[in-house]
Amino acid sequence: MRYPTRRIYSRTSPLLFVAAFTCVATLSLASPRTLSHQAGPAQRFTDKSDWWSFYSSDLPPELFAAEERAVNLPSATVRGIALNQPWSNEPDSTFGKAIWVQRGETSTKREQACYVSAADGAPTYLVFESGVESNASFYLFRGGPTWTGNDLCVRSTAVTESLPTASGIHLGQDIEGVVAILGVPNQRTPTQLLYALHQRVKLSENELDAIRREKPTITEDELKKLATEHPTYELLEVLVARFDDNGLKYFGATVMIGD
Repeated sequence: MRYPTRRIYSRTSPLLFVAAFTCVATLSLASPRTLSHQAGPAQRFTDKSDWWSFYSSDLPPELFAAEERAVNLPSATVRGIALNQPWSNEPDSTFGKAIWVQRGETSTKREQACYVSAADGAPTYLVFESGVESNASFYLFRGGPTWTGNDLCVRSTAVTESLPTASGIHLGQDIEGVVAILGVPNQRTPTQLLYALHQRVKLSENELDAIRREKPTITEDELKKLATEHPTYELLEVLVARFDDNGLKYFGATVMIGD
């Protein structure tokens, strides 16, 4: 997987955010990405049975007026795989060799790798997702309806109900425990927390190093020009937490990066 670090989308308003990508077609691409994780043809599905994906969400867009507030990147990081950084083959090396599947058409095309807990009992799932719009997501959840292709989820001993994000969010937590980590949500109900966060940040030396790794042919003069012309960039983060009587049952995180 190639996950670009820069120039991924543009927005018409700094306070307008797409609710769970239900309006993803309105985003303007600076550099569309190629979906190519496997040597052979990827499994291809055309339905929207992936109910856990933001692309298949029915959340109303008006819930997501992005708040000018520091994004919570540790909550968008699991086992060292950070959604705001290139992640290449890290899911394979961390959780096992994935079977990538493709869904959707044009602006809703997405590629997904699903892992499922290896232990007996109710299954826990971890799904990584990348889109043609160059967003990156992961979904951590237990149980739920089956979907087309869920038989392709790879069993992994690294996926358990106690698997935490880098910030400490894990399934089974109560709602106040999640709020203590993420802060006041954009929208709260007795069973769901929604966050849409926006922050403009300075391009760091670590991110320049990431660009060097992703684009080995880039020259230092080109990097210097990039840092001069684009000294800051935008981060947009969507976090969705859902609860039942047993605590947190679903956690979805998405990060988008732009000029």
